[in-house]
This record gives sequence, C-alpha cells and structure tokens, in this order.
Amino acid sequence: MKIVSLLRASISFLLIYTIFPLEAQQNNVHLTWDINLSEKTDSKELLIPFKCDDCDQILVKKAVIPTYSFKISANAINTTSVSLKNIKTQFSPFNGFHTIIDEDFTITQQILYEKRKRSILITVTPIRKSGSKTEYLTDFE
Repeated sequence: MKIVSLLRASISFLLIYTIFPLEAQQNNVHLTWDINLSEKTDSKELLIPFKCDDCDQILVKKAVIPTYSFKISANAINTTSVSLKNIKTQFSPFNGFHTIIDEDFTITQQILYEKRKRSILITVTPIRKSGSKTEYLTDFE
C-alpha cells in the first residue's frame, strides 16, 4: 500500500512539473531606464524619451517605443496566456505616447524552434498610459 501511495505521489509530481515547467524558469527582471523629458524635438525628429538599457526598440509612428524580450524553454508545453507577476512600476508626467500605447503592458508570445528545441519568445512593452501619466516597469517576474 505504501509503495502505491509513493508511486502516485511521484507520478503526480512528475505530471505537475511536466505541465507547469515555466514556474521553474522564472527569473526576476530589473529594467534600468534613462528618461529624458527635456529634449525638444521638431516634427521631423523621432521622439525617444524612454530608453531602457536591456530593451529593444520599435518604431510606432514618430515615436520609438521600448520592448523587452526573453525566451523560455517549452519543449512539451503549450501556453494559452502569459502574465507578469510581482510588478513594480514608476510614473512619469510625460504623456506624448498616449495616442500609441495601451492602458496595460502589452505582452506577445511567439513559438520558436532552434536545433529541434522548442522555445517561446515573450515580448513585453514595458510602458503604459495611466491617467495623464506614463507608467513604466522597473521589476517583474
């Protein structure tokens, strides 16, 4: 009887680890920002007030928006949704992006295959509009 219980517990643990391996891969992310709101730009220049050290950048209209990307191993799982945990943010009075950014941090996922290994590329837009201010991520999991 004890062997059957032990075997069931082992199989349950294995199933939980196989179904939810993302939990084991979580890392704390800290984003360092260089925010320059004093730059004056004319209509022909790009607007780049938010610069993140570890972020890529995308061009949306005449503004450069930061994005943060990371990969997770996903050989035997499918994801239906991705969310950020334990987020910490700061605010800026700048609202020049409010016509092109969302009211929530945008998260996209893309399936990749490299050397027959499956992974998921997660891309986060770490700024959002919050009332009349812009909120930006500083830490998350």
